[in-house]
Amino acid sequence: MEVGVVRQSGSICKCLEEYLDDLCVADELRKVLLVEGSDHYSCYSEEERRQLLFRMFKHICLGGPICQYEDEIGPYLDTCKRLYKDIVSVLKDADTEKLSITSLVYKVTVRVSNSCSSIVCI
Repeated sequence: MEVGVVRQSGSICKCLEEYLDDLCVADELRKVLLVEGSDHYSCYSEEERRQLLFRMFKHICLGGPICQYEDEIGPYLDTCKRLYKDIVSVLKDADTEKLSITSLVYKVTVRVSNSCSSIVCI
């Protein structure tokens, strides 16, 4: 992580609370993940932000409306690492010894129709 987001000790740098929609952003880690205008947002490119590992990390860090945040980065990294290992399958070709990822990953988005109250998954 970038200096100013997580200290060398692993503690997450705090900042003044601000709300983004219903989410409280009270530390620099959440700013990096959510606030495009933050000082450290550019630490990750748009390509990196589209990667599965980044998206998993973001979901784990942000949680939901009743999430209890961590003050240390370690639990987020450990959880993300374990989850990633469970989700992603890799095979090694016996002849070339090259690794290939065999897992399929899909992005699911939700669209709410204005004409009715049903939710449609795309």
